Amino acid sequence: MADPTGAPYLEAGKLVGLSYVLFDSPIQTFTMNRGKRNITDQFVAGTATVQGIKPSLLPSLNIGDIVRLTLRVPKTGGNEGRSFFFRVADLQLQYGITANQDTWTLYLEDSLATVGRALLPTTSWTGGVTANAAATTVVSNVGLSLTEFGTSVNVSANTVTGSNASQVMNQLANTDFAWLEGQISEIVWKSRTYWLQQSSFATFADDGTGLKYNQLQFNNFAQNYSNNVIVEPVGLAAQQSGTGTFSYTVNTYNQNTTDASNLAGFVQNILAALSSAPSAMSFLVNGQTIPDVLDAIFYGNAIRPLSIKFRGTTLTCRAIGFAVSGDPQQTRATLYLLPEAAVQFLLLDNAVFGKLDTNKLGW
Repeated sequence: MADPTGAPYLEAGKLVGLSYVLFDSPIQTFTMNRGKRNITDQFVAGTATVQGIKPSLLPSLNIGDIVRLTLRVPKTGGNEGRSFFFRVADLQLQYGITANQDTWTLYLEDSLATVGRALLPTTSWTGGVTANAAATTVVSNVGLSLTEFGTSVNVSANTVTGSNASQVMNQLANTDFAWLEGQISEIVWKSRTYWLQQSSFATFADDGTGLKYNQLQFNNFAQNYSNNVIVEPVGLAAQQSGTGTFSYTVNTYNQNTTDASNLAGFVQNILAALSSAPSAMSFLVNGQTIPDVLDAIFYGNAIRPLSIKFRGTTLTCRAIGFAVSGDPQQTRATLYLLPEAAVQFLLLDNAVFGKLDTNKLGW
């Protein structure tokens, strides 16, 4: 259960050799952001900003150094924590009239930032390889590795030169509707069939039977709205699902028009399920059950399911991103959501997603 002996706090450490050296400089405020806000967003780098006092007590820091941020909650006999890993992007020092007025601001980013800055050398993959195999080729050309979960669809043969690596990676992810996560020196690729089958990681409730939330935000009418999805695979004819005037275009490397057409229908069904559905949920970390509340943040960009009890109804959503901020008194978090109805497509011979009259046909 929640322990009232202290507020959540952030611990920072720099990797030196094989261990982390903790910051002696006190942390005053922090923010962390990872994942997406809307399902139609592009994948971008996860970031963190940490501010503190007494910069003279900071360890030596350089661009690219690995920093571990651990969000901890005190409990009887110790504390519980979950760690997030970043690299140093920048350090700003602010000097006051006296030393006790000096402050510092540390800017951090994950490996998707490396992808976002990189221009690819000539990079090729053959037709018929999987999307994640092509992605492995891309990230290896910018000094990263790729860890893959699940099996992806096949892509067409392509050669790119001088293209932004993030643009190419997002287009490959579009092809499979895969999920990307940045880490320290690798990109995590979760294929559609993999993340669809992940288990629930948290229950929030307004009746005292789960973690407490403060606000549940629903989609605006125009948020992620589209009644006409157009998939444009490189070198092939565009494929369309819907006939309306609110178009959403997806660029891909599909191997054939059949796959592109199936993808268009899949995306159109997702967007159609977003009206009148939860899009964000905010909560305090203070005074909550641990480790559950820490897991809710830790898995907040992993597109895993969670349950939300709202006025007598249980809503099931996917967490697609999170934002967390804190100071010595209070830590607040927001999870960005996708309704489960948007992704419950039929997977044949699957105990969860293969139920007739329950799941919609996917590809």
